[in-house]
Amino acid sequence: SSAYESEIDLILKDCATKMTKFRDKLEERKAVEQEQKAVDELAKQHAAEREEAYKEFEAHKQRNLRDTQALRNVNESQVKEIEQMKNEFRSRVDAFQETIKKLESGGSQIEELIKKH
Repeated sequence: SSAYESEIDLILKDCATKMTKFRDKLEERKAVEQEQKAVDELAKQHAAEREEAYKEFEAHKQRNLRDTQALRNVNESQVKEIEQMKNEFRSRVDAFQETIKKLESGGSQIEELIKKH
């Protein structure tokens, strides 16, 4: 009976050792799962932050494109306005020179009339 009890003690000790190892492995696995969960959460957070940064970048890029186009439109408008002013000025200068020529030719006619009289 003592051999029987000693064999049962050995079986119980072996079972307790196996249970302890199983519990340790289970706790280790839980710790690994918690660490993996934390890593997954960080990866998810990083992906969300990256997506948000990309959206902000795209919005900024679109604003810059709109602003650039608006400035380009203003510049083109100003160039057209300046060209129109330049053309009007050129026309006025041409008309003024034409008037000067008429007056100069008319002036010689007046001088001839004065000489005749």
